Amino acid sequence: MRGAAPILVSTLVAACGPAGAPPPDAGPPPNAAPWARFQAPARIGVGAAAAFDASASFDPDGTLVAFRWNFADGSPVEVRGTPKVGHAFAAAGTYPVTLEVVDDRGARHRARHEVEVTREAPAPCAGACPLGQRCEAGLCWHEGSGDACASDADCADPDEGCYGGACTAPECQEDADCGAGALCRGGLCQMGTDSGDGGFG
Repeated sequence: MRGAAPILVSTLVAACGPAGAPPPDAGPPPNAAPWARFQAPARIGVGAAAAFDASASFDPDGTLVAFRWNFADGSPVEVRGTPKVGHAFAAAGTYPVTLEVVDDRGARHRARHEVEVTREAPAPCAGACPLGQRCEAGLCWHEGSGDACASDADCADPDEGCYGGACTAPECQEDADCGAGALCRGGLCQMGTDSGDGGFG
């Protein structure tokens, strides 16, 4: 009977595999959600061609395969394979333009900027724009990125995180618009944990 013990031990080792080996049926790692970010004019005239640029959008573990633009003016959603698109609004008003990006494993993320469309072309900004906007080519633009960073610790604002090498708090409508570890508060994705009182602990 003692002679059978080594055979039993060998069988168990063979079944379990070598120490430290991953489970034989371990699946692929979970997919990290992409981040949607885009630049848009804050104000534009009726009928003028507005440029929208989502080049700052990224997927941390894959590639972006679709950019879905909803201009909220009754026009069809535009789906592009590249990050830039142009659009002209036919009537004055304020339009919540939404970008949804899709990665190569089907995960999605949205960002939104409001564009004010006026009957007359807006006056050149000459460097003076509201907080969070920049003046370029005579127009105020919503910022698509912030200070350069390598990690969240490089961002001075506690509500910002380091995404794609820039400090930013992506826009959102609900928690599902934000990636792992972030919640939607005040229309912005903010890093941290919910403290239960609408803030972060």
